Amino acid sequence: MNRARFEYERIPKTQPDFEKREKALRLRTMAEGDNRLVKVSQNITRFSPAAAFTFLATDIMGTGMAEERRLKRAVLQYDGPVFSYQRSSVKEVLGPGGLSNFLILILFNILFFTGAYVTFLRYDVR
Repeated sequence: MNRARFEYERIPKTQPDFEKREKALRLRTMAEGDNRLVKVSQNITRFSPAAAFTFLATDIMGTGMAEERRLKRAVLQYDGPVFSYQRSSVKEVLGPGGLSNFLILILFNILFFTGAYVTFLRYDVR
């Protein structure tokens, strides 16, 4: 918000495209706030194995939140006659967010398998 306020004050109010630039700044600020909210909610729900799997699967298939942010950024920067969009590579998908989802799934798998194994060993067959 402080950065947006600073940028708003730097826009000369006498320019003919002042309203257009002000609206673009307002939209960008709202989008950045929404992205932060999405990241926080993803980090909270990531403690569930189902959520971690969903985030990882959607990112790998190119339908996740990271791909949506990338597409929106490309659309906002679009200024030519032909729009071209390059999907994220596997390396980008399995970056910090994808790798953490994968590691959370592995951790839950080990934890649940160990719990089931210990329960099986302690079970009295009689």
